[in-house]
Amino acid sequence: MKNFSLIIGLIYCCFAPVLAQSGYDIKVSMTNYASDSLFLGFYYGDKQYLKDTAVLEKGKFIFKNDEPLKPGTYLLILRPDNAFVQININKNNQKLDIKFDATDAVNTIDLKGDKDNTAFYKYVRYLNELRPKADEFRKKLEDPGLSESDKKKLEDQLNKLNTEVLQFQQKTIDDNKGTMTAQMIAAFMERPIPDFPELEGK
Repeated sequence: MKNFSLIIGLIYCCFAPVLAQSGYDIKVSMTNYASDSLFLGFYYGDKQYLKDTAVLEKGKFIFKNDEPLKPGTYLLILRPDNAFVQININKNNQKLDIKFDATDAVNTIDLKGDKDNTAFYKYVRYLNELRPKADEFRKKLEDPGLSESDKKKLEDQLNKLNTEVLQFQQKTIDDNKGTMTAQMIAAFMERPIPDFPELEGK
């Protein structure tokens, strides 16, 4: 009987940390945000749905539940205009501590060492940095009076930019294997090279 109790005790000790990690716990701190509420939502098709609501307490919005979230992309939805900040939630890490300026989330977001979301926002900032260059090349290419030689130069510059994007995408995948960000970029790369699509939200 003592041996049986010992075995049960050992099993509990081994699995207690796993049990303690069940559910989600997402803490959000923001500057330049006037509302006292924040929503956690997701997209299904072309519609936005709410999953949870948090009220400001001691400077933080806390989403917490004993039931884990299904892995996927979620949205921190800001009032009153429903602007959103995208976060990836995976199976093994549903405890996040997030900080950002509500007026510039992409460039200010701090995810306390979360590898997946940190990689995602590094990727987004990289695309945002190159987009004006790509737009400038395209605008010049629309000029009907452009000479063939100038057109060729602009096309070469645009192709070089696309190649740089592909290289950055591959590096991001290699450096972040197993993350949702790596999976998303890998799936994206299977399609034709994108023309720097606009990223919605903040």
